[in-house]
Amino acid sequence: MSRKANRGNRCPHCYMKNSLCICEFLLQIETQTLVTVLMHKRETYTTTNTARIATSILKNSEILLRGVQEEPLLQERVFRSHYTPILLYPSEKSTPLKKEIFKGQKIQLIVPDGSWRQTRKFSKREPYLDKIPHVHLEPSKPSLFFLRRKIKPDGVSTMEAIARALGILESPTVQEKLEEVFLIHIERTLKSRGQKLSDKMAYHT
Repeated sequence: MSRKANRGNRCPHCYMKNSLCICEFLLQIETQTLVTVLMHKRETYTTTNTARIATSILKNSEILLRGVQEEPLLQERVFRSHYTPILLYPSEKSTPLKKEIFKGQKIQLIVPDGSWRQTRKFSKREPYLDKIPHVHLEPSKPSLFFLRRKIKPDGVSTMEAIARALGILESPTVQEKLEEVFLIHIERTLKSRGQKLSDKMAYHT
């Protein structure tokens, strides 16, 4: 189960416990790809959320909240001019993400963020998302997101998905840098629970 942030004992930026703060590792990365995270409002103060960590690193990124009644997620709020929007989501009509398909285009990578149950409703409730290309990641290494119960065996966290997508659209170096911080985040969160990453990975393999 995810845990909600106790603001008095946590870094206001990375939401980790103050003694385990990871802000020193959140070094900025420049990308041509614009990453737009559509975050379900319930994820806002969830300490295990990884999209917040990813966007803290990526200069060309943003988070838009979904499910806030006073601020509906209208098309004009989501799509950015001069970018080609694509939705990173394994829908029935999605195709494998390949750099050559979008060669010469400035890509806006739109990434739903929330539980599987929440994210699968995004394109149905925001019809404009159903009209843009849907892409998915081809099978790769298993997820190392040990902080929540998995619903889908091949599922990955939002930060892992962003890292792998940018590894395709940008470079393997961008992916590696994001994954390094992701592992630090996982390791320190497990430490706060009295668990070890090495034990999880041994079981994982």
